[in-house]
Formats: sequence, structure tokens, C-alpha cells
Amino acid sequence: MGSPDAAESSGSPDDAIVNILVKAIGKKPVLVQVQQDCSVAVLRSQAAQAAGLHCKGVEVVFKGCALQDHDCAPKFRHNDTVLVFVAPKVSPKPLSWLSAADQTEAEEEAEAKLLLRNLSRTAPAWKVRLVTFLKTRCRTPDDVILYVMNIPFWKWLLFASWAAASRVAARNEWGPIYLILTGFVVIFSNLGKRAEGEMSAYSVFNEGYQELPGTFNAERVDQQVRHGQM
Repeated sequence: MGSPDAAESSGSPDDAIVNILVKAIGKKPVLVQVQQDCSVAVLRSQAAQAAGLHCKGVEVVFKGCALQDHDCAPKFRHNDTVLVFVAPKVSPKPLSWLSAADQTEAEEEAEAKLLLRNLSRTAPAWKVRLVTFLKTRCRTPDDVILYVMNIPFWKWLLFASWAAASRVAARNEWGPIYLILTGFVVIFSNLGKRAEGEMSAYSVFNEGYQELPGTFNAERVDQQVRHGQM
């Protein structure tokens, strides 16, 4: 009679095969047969094939942990669940021997260079220096920097003049009047100009324009007020 160990080692090879459930995002779970002690690389290949994914870039998660090729092979049991997904591509990192502060500074400098590349080649030197300062030192978002750079220089001078005049008005207790006048100037300076033959949004300004029957406008409101219908 053989020993119990020999009998156990001579068992059926099907004992080493287990059925695991492979789940992928947006797809139905698939039942896959794998070796109980298969390597992570083999598991990734079989799971990706079962889920219909390319093996390159596929990550495997088992019991909440991402499995790496150098990890020890997990001992699978029947009906264990494995999650697979395609990991997003990561942007290239700075050199590993750089410190954390140097890596952050290098990333900010790279973003600043990309932003400077998008600026016009005819941009003056002071704009380039300003963008570099705002991006690397102040960490200003790109959208804010581009908006600031698109403002003409004369508008900055106008704003500075307005701010200086506002302080003078505040000292002489003309602040409310100054703000009211500023509002009128802003309104009238931003009035649009219609081209010849272009229709206005207000029907009263359109010559020979016939409104649709039942149009509710200022004239109709006036008529209803006069006849006591409102």
C-alpha cells in the first residue's frame, strides 16, 4: 500500500483546476478555468482573452489588490471573482533620482513650456516672462493665463486709470456717483452696431416690420393697462 502523501500526489489533475469569475467594466461576467496556482502573467492573459481585452495594459484585481507579475501566485478557489480593466496611460514621469520637490518643479516647467509654445510667436518678451511667473510661481490655471494674455495692453491701462480715479472719488465722497457713471459708460460702450439690412432683436427698431398676431409686446401691455385689463 502506498503512503497517503503518494495517494494525494497521484490525484486527478482536475483537482488543480478551478473555475473563477472574470468581471470587466460594461461586460457580462465570464466563467474561466485556470490552474489553482497559475502565475499572474498567465492569469492576466486568460482573463483578458475571456473579457475580450488586449492583454497589454490590462490590470487584474483580486480581493481588492492589484496583482503584479512579480507577486506570488494567489491560491484560487472555486467561484473566486477577478476584476480586469485597461489601465489608462500615464504621462512620462521625471527621472526617479529627482526629489519630490524637483519633480514637481520639473512638471510645472514642462507645462509652462507647453503653454508658451501655444502663444503667438510675435508675443512680446514681457508676456513670456509674465506667463512663466504665473505658471511656475503662482500656479495659475492655463485658462486664466490665456484669458489674461488675450486682454489688450490698452485695456490694462484703462483699468489702472479707472482704479486710480476710483480712489480719488472715494476720498472726495463721490464713490456712488462714480460707480453709477461707470455703469452707464460700460452699458453704452458695449452697445452693438447693426449692419445695413440686419434685423434688430427689438421689433420697434425694424422699419416696415409686421408682427405676428397676438405678439405680447410693450404696446399691448400699454393698451391693457389703459383699458383696465391688467
